Amino acid sequence: MTHFSSDNRFSGSRATATAIIQITDPHIFASPETSLDGVNTADSLAQVLSLMRKRDWPPAAVVLTGDLVEKISREAYQNLRAKLLELNVPVYCLPGNHDDPELMQRVLPGENIYLVDHALFGEWILIFLNTHLPGNHGGHLDQTALEGLARLLRHPQARHALVCLHHPVVPIGSLWLDAMRLDNPEELFAVLDQQPKVKGVIWGHIHQEFSLYRKGVALLGAPSTCVQFLPGSDRFATDPQGPGYRWLTLGVDGHLQSGIVRVPA
Repeated sequence: MTHFSSDNRFSGSRATATAIIQITDPHIFASPETSLDGVNTADSLAQVLSLMRKRDWPPAAVVLTGDLVEKISREAYQNLRAKLLELNVPVYCLPGNHDDPELMQRVLPGENIYLVDHALFGEWILIFLNTHLPGNHGGHLDQTALEGLARLLRHPQARHALVCLHHPVVPIGSLWLDAMRLDNPEELFAVLDQQPKVKGVIWGHIHQEFSLYRKGVALLGAPSTCVQFLPGSDRFATDPQGPGYRWLTLGVDGHLQSGIVRVPA
């Protein structure tokens, strides 16, 4: 069972559950003074990280699900890296449609920052999928990624799995965003449906909260750490809600709980 809650408290004993925080879509620039749709992305990320550290700290890991930068540059990734180093917990980064996966690999890894395909936490495996599709705002999983996913889901240590990627795997009810989601979700679900150990799928990209069950699996989208998109809109529109993050607790029995915390607007 998965519980979706607006409460920010990690539930259960930390001895019997793994605490994870998801942040997404920071859209950092080379210049810290630059704004996106009226929001200074460096400042808003700092506010979200500060709130995390006051209220839900420390987690076992932070997962950053893509669109790390707005315009690709070494300087933008270096600015983000400096912020992530301050967290002093493992941070797992995924590319989004605004990113350059090769440049990410050259600039970000080291210390507490990882660009890998999975991580193990007790009986849970976190699987990180690259849905970056060059020249396209939508996402795709190639055959190599799908085969790697199937292999990781057979990992002998893992009884439960959380799958992490940038692009949404189902329509979210917003026409302009649904036009640039994962373009082959049927192939993804063909793999996931074979493994009852999959308890959740989390993503970014949509800059808003989203939750849905599919065959007992929690499908979860998260707000951005900067600009928010208006839910249910047919065309691009921003939402006045503040930036935020998603917390998750992963129980040893496979129980998953999650909720959203936001900086006040």
